[in-house]
Amino acid sequence: MTLKLDYATKEAGAYPILLVTYEIVCSKAKDPAKVKLTKAFLKSFAAAGEQTKLQDIGYAPLPAEVQTKVATAIDALS
Repeated sequence: MTLKLDYATKEAGAYPILLVTYEIVCSKAKDPAKVKLTKAFLKSFAAAGEQTKLQDIGYAPLPAEVQTKVATAIDALS
């Protein structure tokens, strides 16, 4: 999954400063036990509840559309 960011946006209400956190993982694991742990780790941070907690401390949560894409990408790991 990749993001395309528009750093020069002039859209009203858009905040030009951002921080993107990312995780890089292999799409196919050699060890099934490790892929299970990796998926659990990624799902925990992408979960709606965790996104709400981030918002509580001043971070913008992932938009619902992005949360769906992240969940789909995580589920596709094998």
